[in-house]
Amino acid sequence: MGAKPPPGRCGETQCGGGAADSEFGPLLVEISKKLGGGSARFYERGLVLGSKRVSYDSLKDAAFIPGSGGGFTPKQKLRNSSVLWLYRKKGSTIGIRDLSCRFDKQTMEAIQTGLGFRPEG
Repeated sequence: MGAKPPPGRCGETQCGGGAADSEFGPLLVEISKKLGGGSARFYERGLVLGSKRVSYDSLKDAAFIPGSGGGFTPKQKLRNSSVLWLYRKKGSTIGIRDLSCRFDKQTMEAIQTGLGFRPEG
C-alpha cells in the first residue's frame, strides 16, 4: 500500500496545502466535522481521526458505501447515510459517516482508490 489518496474534487473538503504530520508526512485531504471542531485528516502515509492515528499499512480494506439519504428517525438516517469503512488488520473498524463529516461521493471514492482498494462495482 502506501499509496496516497488523489485529491480530486473536494467540495466541502480541503485538499492539500495543510501542515505536515511528523509521522505521516504532508496533508493531502482534510474533511471537517459538521458540528464542533476536529476533522478527518488524510496524510501521505496515514490518517488522523480525533485521537486515532492509523497508518495505511495497517489497513486491510477500505470500502465506501454511498447512502440513499433521507429518513425520519435517527435510526433511518443512520442506515441511509454514506460511510467510508476503514478495516484495520488489528483493532476496531473505523467508519467516517456523512452524518458527522462533510464529504462528497467523488472525494471518498478517490480516497478509497488512492489507498489501493477497488470501489465496489
